[in-house]
Amino acid sequence: MDDRHVELRIEGDSIVEVCSPVNAQHKLEPELKRKYFGDGQWVIEPDLAEFTHEGIDCKIRRVCALEGCYGEHMFGGHFCGYCRIPEGHTLYENVKDYLEFDVHGGITFNEILDDGHWIGFDCGHSFDIVPSMQKIENNSQFKELFPIPEDWPKPSYKNFDFVIGETKSLAQQVIDYV
Repeated sequence: MDDRHVELRIEGDSIVEVCSPVNAQHKLEPELKRKYFGDGQWVIEPDLAEFTHEGIDCKIRRVCALEGCYGEHMFGGHFCGYCRIPEGHTLYENVKDYLEFDVHGGITFNEILDDGHWIGFDCGHSFDIVPSMQKIENNSQFKELFPIPEDWPKPSYKNFDFVIGETKSLAQQVIDYV
């Protein structure tokens, strides 16, 4: 598999993909993303990607959940990055120990699934921009009710390219783990 990252360029009113990873997919239509998350670079980014870095299987997923009795709200829109631990690796099937890797927010996922043992991280921490929350926070009534102190760190959105880089870094750390 190829591990190239997505590069997007705006030309006039069009968005042009310069290169995409193998199996990069848009699962949510741009109109749906705008409805639930508002405008932002998440509207044009893929929602799922699978690639291999140095022999380690990797996945990136945009995480969302419909909420409310009738699905009138969608929470999330942020990315998570995952790496599969190869069979025979020191960490394989070790889900009890705390895993300390230098990755955004630390390891927040360590599970054995039908297709293997996966570890991962998420980009939905307190100073990350979570698209669905960004839309709510941009509402003037919200700003009046819940003012954010000016001296607080400004949150940032962890985009597709950032998560590709962090996932590759995690894969490399899995390889180098002794």
